[in-house]
Amino acid sequence: MADKLGTLLTSIDGFPSDAAEQLAGLWITTAEELIAAAEGDGVSGLAEYLGATTDETAALVARAQAAVPDFSPVRDVLDNFGTGALDEMEGADPDDEPPRASRATMPPSVNLIDKMPAVRNQRSRGTCVAHACAGVREYLEGNTKSNLSEQFLYWACKDRDKWPGEGTWINIAMDVLKDTGVCVEMIWPYNPDKIAGNEGQGPPP
Repeated sequence: MADKLGTLLTSIDGFPSDAAEQLAGLWITTAEELIAAAEGDGVSGLAEYLGATTDETAALVARAQAAVPDFSPVRDVLDNFGTGALDEMEGADPDDEPPRASRATMPPSVNLIDKMPAVRNQRSRGTCVAHACAGVREYLEGNTKSNLSEQFLYWACKDRDKWPGEGTWINIAMDVLKDTGVCVEMIWPYNPDKIAGNEGQGPPP
């Protein structure tokens, strides 16, 4: 991953080093990222993660805002990120749909950050389905250090869907996980760069 641009939290006078270390666990290492994460009701979520009050967390955000220069180069160099989730397939069998969830009373919000693996970057490839479904599998394993191969899962999806273009369908990925499974990242590491004429980037190693 390219080096981050922006104002590092560790470079801000008076910014608590323990808070900066905790935020790095969310990949928040710059003032710009902290400010963006605090937008909307983000302060309350950050406060819960930091084990601080909302006032204390708002003060951290204010300190970060004061440290950001009037002109920041970050927005001018944003990567071009791909997407990849395709719309529902035409002619899909309604019987293949999963059963509807029960109408049990749900809490207004749930914070699963400490149960999830690290955030990963698909870069410009249309592999969001593989990333999302691998992330669900990792979450279900209950081990935040799990690292499954998005590369294998995307290749297997493209091998099944026969769609020559970019992207795939969530139900295809779920079928692969159910029928075939997925190897770990170390066996087939993810390549963030496209390969012309080889969308799935097969064959497997």
